[in-house]
Amino acid sequence: MMEEALTPLEMRCLQGLTTTDEFDCGDRPTVADSWDRVTDWPERQVRAQVLVQALLARSHSPDPAVTARFTLIGACVINPLELGMMELRAFVTLSTCKCEDWIDLSGSGILGLSLDGTRAVGLRAAGSTVQGSLNISRSQVGLLDLRDAHVRGVVSASHSVLGTKDQAVRADRMSAGALVCTSATFDSEVRLVGAEVSGPLAFDECRLSAATGAAMTAEDCRVGGGFFLRLTATPRCEVNLAYAKVAGPLRAR
Repeated sequence: MMEEALTPLEMRCLQGLTTTDEFDCGDRPTVADSWDRVTDWPERQVRAQVLVQALLARSHSPDPAVTARFTLIGACVINPLELGMMELRAFVTLSTCKCEDWIDLSGSGILGLSLDGTRAVGLRAAGSTVQGSLNISRSQVGLLDLRDAHVRGVVSASHSVLGTKDQAVRADRMSAGALVCTSATFDSEVRLVGAEVSGPLAFDECRLSAATGAAMTAEDCRVGGGFFLRLTATPRCEVNLAYAKVAGPLRAR
């Protein structure tokens, strides 16, 4: 329940997302590094509670065979997007959005999630189940928390920047169909301790730039495909693959 009246933009957003698959807040950045060039973020503000209301309305159809596509474009999302411990029969896309707080999917079930071109404080998805894929491309995300998550499709991060002071990816005991990162930068530790990836695990043309601690910790990680670690520069910190089990080729440079 919203404590304050909806703004005109929020009213259009709520109506658009409850009746159609997509709502566009206006002209959007074309590349990730142009977020700061957008001067009208205040006019694009949508409270996270509005999105939760619209998403629940779309994903709770009486017909269990009905699934929804939920796409928000070019919005400035304020307040935490709290979707924890929910079952969402929806493919959710936040495209070229600016999320000023956390996106929380902890313990939830969702059909798929894309943060294409989006900036967010972080994504909390520990213990979640993603039936499809999790896509973080052309984005800037503080912390990606996938501890004990089950992603049946591909976890992908292309041309993105991830990292807080301490960690970029926290994916201990995660299971995924594949983990593919291309031309991405990880500003702090990538943790994959005990993770299980049934297909390939690839960091292709990526940068592990942690300044202290470990650059990557993948102890006891199990990979059904190949493990490819092709980096743009030698990490300054440790890459720990102790006790990792790789069924396919292991290649690093």
